[in-house]
Amino acid sequence: MGARQHLAIIGDGAVAAAFLSVARLVPGDRLTLIGPNVHRFGAGRFYADHDARHPWRLAYLLDRPNGEMTEGFADWLAAEWPVLLPEIAVAQPLHVRRWSEALSEGAFGDFAAPRAIYGRYLARRSSERLAKLVEDGVQVQLITGLATDLSRADDQFRITLASGEVIKADRVDVATGGPANQRFGVDAGPTAFTTLHGNEDAIARVLKPGWEVTCLGASTEVLDVMHFLRAAWPTQELRLRVLRDRATPALDGDPEYRRLRAAGRIVEEVGRPIWVYAESAGNVRLRITGKECQSQEKTVPLAINTAGPGDQLLVDILISGMIAKGWLKLNSAQNRIDVGARFATDMDGVRYASDAVAILNRRPEGVVRQRVEELVGSFEGDPIETA
Repeated sequence: MGARQHLAIIGDGAVAAAFLSVARLVPGDRLTLIGPNVHRFGAGRFYADHDARHPWRLAYLLDRPNGEMTEGFADWLAAEWPVLLPEIAVAQPLHVRRWSEALSEGAFGDFAAPRAIYGRYLARRSSERLAKLVEDGVQVQLITGLATDLSRADDQFRITLASGEVIKADRVDVATGGPANQRFGVDAGPTAFTTLHGNEDAIARVLKPGWEVTCLGASTEVLDVMHFLRAAWPTQELRLRVLRDRATPALDGDPEYRRLRAAGRIVEEVGRPIWVYAESAGNVRLRITGKECQSQEKTVPLAINTAGPGDQLLVDILISGMIAKGWLKLNSAQNRIDVGARFATDMDGVRYASDAVAILNRRPEGVVRQRVEELVGSFEGDPIETA
């Protein structure tokens, strides 16, 4: 019988859950999961739920139909629908109305459910996987914490946590980090926000009745802003301006976006922000390149960066350290991180996967045809195409 192995998975989102789903472990092996929200492992930050006191709870929808998500999700959703429907109807009744045709036909794969519901599915599936591993004799440990360093010592890896605790492991899968929104100078201030997510409370505090909200870019995050505003201020007329310099099928294909645009409550302006200065509350100065590359300046009361991935990466101190050690390499052409086949790093025994990975089959607008977690979950199938 061979030596027992200790696998550590760093991260607690969908990609970490994909690593868990393909982990090869035998009785007597050890598995340690490390993440700030490890007890809802699989949901991570992106698919996390909001507190019930927030009116925007369950507002954000998946960016593709349920049937195109992880295999089994649409069937699970159909089975759980008698329990989920009252919860969603109370939190976001407009969503239920939006799905009425698909629901009447029992077509649970045809609409896009709330992201938090999908996160709930991922967390439950991961919990079932962990229970099976324990039943098979694998020792499982969940550690709530933030990994800050990964180093090699003799024949093991040392994972240092922010608390100072050190975890030793034989193999490590890392699933943290991702691309950040394109930045535009001093674009954070009292009424200027670098992203919607995580800033909802702050936006709700400062947004005044009658203010128009300006979206700096036309990524799919615009739809999140739309749902957020409708949920947080259901009795007020939504006023949204979207700076857009390219075709965005995700926006044009959304029926609610199209309806509000036709009603004049969403206004699209041809232009691309090149400079933002958050001068003071209610005064955000923009410089925009519009038609024929002519620039103009204007002041708006509140702006949210919805530009989508730019030339910066949102990586933590752990990933920065792996880059400094030469375990990971930056891909300057794609502003991403290069990995080898099956997400191998340049350190044997360590794999890395996240939205920061350079995938060769990216669409021109930067959207990956397959999610990274889908690629990780295909280890048993065809070779994975990475840069």
